[in-house]
Amino acid sequence: MEDLVRAFAGDLPDLTAREREVIETIVTAKGCELLIGQALQQCGLAQVVDGHIHVAKASEDLARFMKLKLDALRLLPVGRRAKAVQSLTDYLNGAGRPDAPPAEEDTLHEGE
Repeated sequence: MEDLVRAFAGDLPDLTAREREVIETIVTAKGCELLIGQALQQCGLAQVVDGHIHVAKASEDLARFMKLKLDALRLLPVGRRAKAVQSLTDYLNGAGRPDAPPAEEDTLHEGE
């Protein structure tokens, strides 16, 4: 579950309190989905008793948590937040790339 929180936080740096609460709701609903899914795998989704099919009540809970998660996802911003772009000069000089060696001066000479 922590991985899911980190993934959202990576997409949305500088989370507001509201966004953090929405993410907590999403993660909780996802956890409930996983627990219910595991229980349904063990017990089965449907059983036939006296010729009648009985669907597990947990399937209704699963649908409710799935809807809760999807509704909460809709509350988050659609895309990643824009970040300030570095200038062309900084980019060409390798600023912001710790593994890049410093760029050499461009030695264009007029008339060549």
